[in-house]
Amino acid sequence: MKIKISFWNNKWLWTAILFCVAVLFSCLQPLQFVEGGEFTFFSMLALVLIGYFFGWKQMFVSTVAFIAVKIWIDWPFPNLKPDAEISDYIFGYGVLIIGGIIAHKKDNLKLGYIVAVTLRYIESIINCLIFHYIATDSVWANVKEAFGYSALYVISEAVVTLVILFIPKVIEAIEYWKYVSNNDMPIDLDTY
Repeated sequence: MKIKISFWNNKWLWTAILFCVAVLFSCLQPLQFVEGGEFTFFSMLALVLIGYFFGWKQMFVSTVAFIAVKIWIDWPFPNLKPDAEISDYIFGYGVLIIGGIIAHKKDNLKLGYIVAVTLRYIESIINCLIFHYIATDSVWANVKEAFGYSALYVISEAVVTLVILFIPKVIEAIEYWKYVSNNDMPIDLDTY
């Protein structure tokens, strides 16, 4: 006897699961930097996976919710510029939506993730230059600081994640997860 369980292709349920994974991973911060950045494991990937699996609606809703939850968790911010942190969360995580949509449209997770991380890195540099500009230093010193500081937490997380994404079994598991979360899976009750 075979039955269909709607749990398997419930997009909002899987979106909630990936959202929780993104929040959990964003809280695991082995490195935190004085001015607000932190190195996390796979938090950006979990958000991009939502877009990759389901498209823009789930990506948009989950990213807005993620931004709100991150602001709530991290409040009050450790540095003296909360507007810099809030701006970084809104725009920095907001640009991940584009990567998730590209991953979904092109059916290419690595491409979408690279686009998302590149946009996140650019946003982080701009945020550093706007909110953390040191007037006593030269423009070049500020630009170098922004590029280097942003690379510490954005690019380092991206490198670790991309190394993992180039393992064939990991991509195979993600593709299976995508299939399972978008299709009804029959369960053969005779085998139980």
